[in-house]
Amino acid sequence: MIKYGTIAKLGTGAHKGMARVFFQELDVNSDKPSEGIESPWMPVMQGFTLGAKAFRMPRLGTLVGCMMDEDWETGMILGARYNTQDTAPDVPDKTDYLEFEDGTQISYDPEAHLLKVDVKGDVQALATGAVMAQAGTTATVKAPSIVLDGPVHVTGTLLVDGKATLGAGADVTGAVTQTGNFTLTGAFTATGEITSGAIPLTTHKHTGVTTGSGTSAGPVP
Repeated sequence: MIKYGTIAKLGTGAHKGMARVFFQELDVNSDKPSEGIESPWMPVMQGFTLGAKAFRMPRLGTLVGCMMDEDWETGMILGARYNTQDTAPDVPDKTDYLEFEDGTQISYDPEAHLLKVDVKGDVQALATGAVMAQAGTTATVKAPSIVLDGPVHVTGTLLVDGKATLGAGADVTGAVTQTGNFTLTGAFTATGEITSGAIPLTTHKHTGVTTGSGTSAGPVP
């Protein structure tokens, strides 16, 4: 028979995954509630237990439905149900939704094709193998500070709108094009020619060269 009661105790140790349920039964000879009874330890129905495992326990005070024998000696907790005190969340019927006590929410709306995770705390994702994240359009990572701990390989174009600071130097292979002024603090070493405008640094000549302490004219392109 199906009976409804509230979770009174959650099991530990040998009773892990089990609970006791308090049943507030009506006295058959009175309209007033009886003192009620507390069930023995009963297993809580889980999604799967062999190989892949799922574990989710109802909170204390949760209204649950139970399959009980006629003597109230054995049974199983089938699951929780909403009621006038604990009402269903205001989400579309086709949306899968999970909410925790701290306000963290996980939901998927198949009509909008939207998976939403709103975590009121930290998030950790650990993998012993490779991790791949691929987006069909754009991917945005936004935070007050972002740390990439390890070598970073960019296979496409890297565009920096703000200031870039290189703390340990940089090795560049290929041509570099800069628009704007360039300020250098420290030595500058080049193994090739340096050209300013049309004037090469190491091979250019000057006009108006005379011996002595005079000053030559400008360089010749």
